[in-house]
Amino acid sequence: MARRKTKKKTAKKTTAKKKATKKTSKKAASKRVAKKKVTKKVAKKKTAKKVAKKKTAKKTAAKKTASRKKSKAKKKKKKQIADLTDGQVRAIRKKYDKGKMSQRELGEAYGLGTHQIGRVTRGEARSDSGGPISSRGRTKLTSRQVATLRRRYAKGVASQATLAREYGVSAAAVSRLVRGCTYDGVGGPRVEKGGMPHGRKLTPKQILEVAKSDENMSELARKFGVTRQAIQALRKRWTARLDELE
Repeated sequence: MARRKTKKKTAKKTTAKKKATKKTSKKAASKRVAKKKVTKKVAKKKTAKKVAKKKTAKKTAAKKTASRKKSKAKKKKKKQIADLTDGQVRAIRKKYDKGKMSQRELGEAYGLGTHQIGRVTRGEARSDSGGPISSRGRTKLTSRQVATLRRRYAKGVASQATLAREYGVSAAAVSRLVRGCTYDGVGGPRVEKGGMPHGRKLTPKQILEVAKSDENMSELARKFGVTRQAIQALRKRWTARLDELE
């Protein structure tokens, strides 16, 4: 009887173990299935991203080709000097001579390049069409304007940038003008190179103020609308030469 009981107990234990192993195997199988589903989802996402990248690449390539075609078409559409009528040539020369339009603006208006407009205004092309022909070094300022400009800059009333904006010339042209490199026969005080500050953004009075000031460089830069490096360079150059500035 005791043996039978022990056999039954062992049989029950073995069956319980078998059931537990079955449960663990089922759980492991379900985990494997879940992992497979996750990996499939990740793979699908990756493939979708690749497809999206390919689509965007195709779109960008199509846009580039379209822009290239447009630029080529524009180049083809550009007129030649020979396509202009005599009236158009005269109008271009008059507008440029009076300073109403620049060469770039005229080129955009008449469908020509700036180089072609320059050839028309200088008379290198279509010289028989009429209209005022401007020389290569076309004078933009009168002698009176040059003299007043030089006096204003020497007094420190205006900087080269402001004078350039007022008179419709470049800052480099103003720099050459105040130093006497151009308009040599016209009056007005000259500024020797290195003898007096002739910065494009600051007047001599402002540079003197920068050289004398004990303020922070960042504050001075904000005050005068220049960079901190410009203030540092001005201080290095002019602090030791305050007598010349005054």
